[in-house]
Amino acid sequence: KPETKPETKPEAEPNPEQLAHLENSFTTEKSQPISLVNIRRDQGTAELCDSVPIVSTVEATEDQHVIKINKHFLAVGFAIIVGLVWVLITVSLAENHDDKRENISHAREVKVESATWNVGSEFNPLVSFDQEYFAFGHAINNTNTTFIKDLKNQEQKELTHQGMEVLPLSWQPRKHALLTVLQDEEQQLCHYGLFDLRHFPQIPTPKIIARCKVVLRKSAQLSLDANTLYYIDFDLDHEGAGIYQFNIAKQKTSVLLAPTEVGAGVEKIKMSPDGHYLAYTRSNTATTSQLYVLNLMTNENILLYSFENRSFASAFDWSVDSKKVTLTEADKLYRIDIATKEKAITTFADGYQTPQDLAVLQEKEIFVVPKVESQLALVKVNNLFNENIPIFKAIHQSDKQSYGAIVDFDDVKNIYFASNRLGGHQIWAFNQGSLKQLSFLSNSIGRLSSLKLSVDSKMLLFTQNNQVHLLNLSNNTVSVITEIPNNVDSYAWSINNSIIFSGEEDKIWELNLANKQRQLLLDHGGDALIDDGQGNVYYFKNDSLVGLDGATAQKLPIASMHIISSVLTTNYLYVNNQTTLYQIDRITHEVKQGELSFLVESFSVLPNDSAVILTQTLSNDSQVKRITWL
Repeated sequence: KPETKPETKPEAEPNPEQLAHLENSFTTEKSQPISLVNIRRDQGTAELCDSVPIVSTVEATEDQHVIKINKHFLAVGFAIIVGLVWVLITVSLAENHDDKRENISHAREVKVESATWNVGSEFNPLVSFDQEYFAFGHAINNTNTTFIKDLKNQEQKELTHQGMEVLPLSWQPRKHALLTVLQDEEQQLCHYGLFDLRHFPQIPTPKIIARCKVVLRKSAQLSLDANTLYYIDFDLDHEGAGIYQFNIAKQKTSVLLAPTEVGAGVEKIKMSPDGHYLAYTRSNTATTSQLYVLNLMTNENILLYSFENRSFASAFDWSVDSKKVTLTEADKLYRIDIATKEKAITTFADGYQTPQDLAVLQEKEIFVVPKVESQLALVKVNNLFNENIPIFKAIHQSDKQSYGAIVDFDDVKNIYFASNRLGGHQIWAFNQGSLKQLSFLSNSIGRLSSLKLSVDSKMLLFTQNNQVHLLNLSNNTVSVITEIPNNVDSYAWSINNSIIFSGEEDKIWELNLANKQRQLLLDHGGDALIDDGQGNVYYFKNDSLVGLDGATAQKLPIASMHIISSVLTTNYLYVNNQTTLYQIDRITHEVKQGELSFLVESFSVLPNDSAVILTQTLSNDSQVKRITWL
């Protein structure tokens, strides 16, 4: 700061004793005036003195400048600065803490009771804005329909329209009107239909809003004024799921939220009861899903929550007052204020099952659909790709889950698979009619996936809780391969028993198990690796099967993003999508299809392509549950 000259006042002339005292107390210099900054720089503290106000008394004669530094005020100034810094740090920490405010409580006196009692599997629970009506989907024998229930007297009715399947989508904000999908897959018909339920149980014919695709992500919302339809779809150029808005009066479509990268994008949307906000979950190829809130009035897009686990995130709903979003993950239920982002977290006791979907009734009362709504079973099928009638045979039957079978090509009598038939997920072997448990994982809650047998049939890879595990089949010991990052996209065995895996940005790596060294093979490869059981590794890219040398080996009959699982043998490439299996001849490129009446999660092929072992997805009977707690 610039110095200010002190006001000059007449003073009495000092006597000799005072002059002597002053000469002993002050530092004098006969040359240029002494700068306070220069003095302190000699002591290495220039920056401090530049910033701290210091009170000094300066007296000058004809041949000298006299400076006196008050050390007391220097200490006070330094203390003030330390105090200010501390206050700033405290305020900053407080602000950061406010962004992550959490109020954690434990659910007490939890009650779980069935809200529906139909035979079959029920899904997508929906509660009207005033909690008067409850809608839900119902599936049985591969047929879907919708039921409406009056929550006051429990009267229930099925929605029907010209023999078509009726699937529930959402309630129109502040209205007793339910948006549905009306579809007939055989005739490739699909419409958005709006049922007016103001006079329930009388139900008039639905109003047709717009056409839709038979194959679509079934999540859509109608605006408060019924002029705009918001829905999820794939863009042909991007192939990622985005949010689109359809102007019903003008019959014009526009993009609300742009599509993302292939295999990712918006998963589900839900409009607030007041019609002002759109909450949606969005998946990413490199990270976990996230939940956003889009203000339809201002287009402000707010990130509300990032999920910890990589899974389809659909269990969320709005509070009755449209101020909070309720979501679940693991054993916790979150109520997040969209204005402050403050989280009220309720934890549930052991045994609590994370819902697949939910609908909010009150703050501590929700409808949920249980997470496990299907059973996995192993089925062997012959004659799937020829003109003979296919023959199905159930193997390794259990009332629990059995899945992910792989065949030992060196000994076709050995079949390995995963199952939770004893209560926990473990690796099992089937040999000549006898079952044997191979793994004894202590933490066996999570599903096992991506079972891969090494070329020499001595080791088995699998994934649990996003970590890659190695099972040594000679002694049945299991170890985690820490050199492979968590959430790895896919992996395969090479001819020398090293592991090829794909990581972030579709980079492909090789891990040598002998020395645990990693080597980057491809900087821009693919995210779905596959081997032929003989150590030859390929990956999918641009709807083609590509070798590690970059040469295209096979064009695919369907888009690679629609492939659920795949198997490569010496003669054929097999891929599946939902209920269809494709067999592609690797020499002639001829494509054959095998149609099934059930969903297929994964499959394996026996040697010489003689038969296929499918992981069949069966719908369990499941009811919507009402959960209340204190």
